[in-house]
Amino acid sequence: MKNEELIGYVFHYNPYRELWAAVPRDFYLDYFNGIYDNVVFHQDVKHLISYISKGGEVSKKASV
Repeated sequence: MKNEELIGYVFHYNPYRELWAAVPRDFYLDYFNGIYDNVVFHQDVKHLISYISKGGEVSKKASV
């Protein structure tokens, strides 16, 4: 796995929604203020890591 792609992301688990979020570091303050643009969600963090490692980008209103 290439870790270089993951450096630019913050991963956060929301136990209420039971979802993982992958947030680009440039947008993590927005995320924690309730703005979910540029965030991708999934139930399995391994899926998010795989998606990003394979070149998938998190863009506005993305869902995996």
